[in-house]
Amino acid sequence: MLTSSSAPPLFPGRRIDDHDYADGGINQNVPVAAAIAVGATNIYAVVAMALEQPPDERDFRTANLFDLHLRSSMILFADHQRANLAAVRPAGVDLTVIAPTVELVGPSR
Repeated sequence: MLTSSSAPPLFPGRRIDDHDYADGGINQNVPVAAAIAVGATNIYAVVAMALEQPPDERDFRTANLFDLHLRSSMILFADHQRANLAAVRPAGVDLTVIAPTVELVGPSR
């Protein structure tokens, strides 16, 4: 349970034996491959944010560290979602992606 609430840098990772752990959603936030591995044939993937991040009009040469981290995290998260959705699906496995239509994450402009 401790690792499920570990989301560096906000909440520290947890060391168990000789390994460091964090919430699985950090790396595999849309576990399509895991669903396939347990035999799912109709997969509904609800993604947390838009798969494509629109260009940000801010001048990041003058941005603060928080804004830089947030923007890079959003791009990384979207990349992970796309990679997770690209899991190889055997014949007969259907994937339906449900994506948000309104962006709720990030600073208001």
